[in-house]
Amino acid sequence: MSHLIREWTPEDLPAVQHVLMTTWLDAYSRFIPEEDMRTYFQQHYGLQSLQALFHAPGVSGCVAEVDGMVVGVARLQFNFQERRFYVSSLYILPEYQGRGLGMELMRASEMHAVAYNDD
Repeated sequence: MSHLIREWTPEDLPAVQHVLMTTWLDAYSRFIPEEDMRTYFQQHYGLQSLQALFHAPGVSGCVAEVDGMVVGVARLQFNFQERRFYVSSLYILPEYQGRGLGMELMRASEMHAVAYNDD
């Protein structure tokens, strides 16, 4: 298994959508109707919304790739008013969980936080 942790790019957004929806369905479908999740998803994580989020001030992200495929994502947010850095979400496709990719995304997030702190 060849893997890579890197910053996300606009070209990654469809893969990010796939990771988000797949993990949501796996985690929440037992108690949230799928139709409700899909409606919320389209309103907040449609491609246009993700593109706006990608370009929002203080927002950044990292993806985890395995064999060239995006299998995880961490969305990062620097709150300028609070001067605090947050990992606002972290998702790994269910079949890739337990392999340390989440921890590696957290380490990459820490590097982003340090970079914001240095500015």
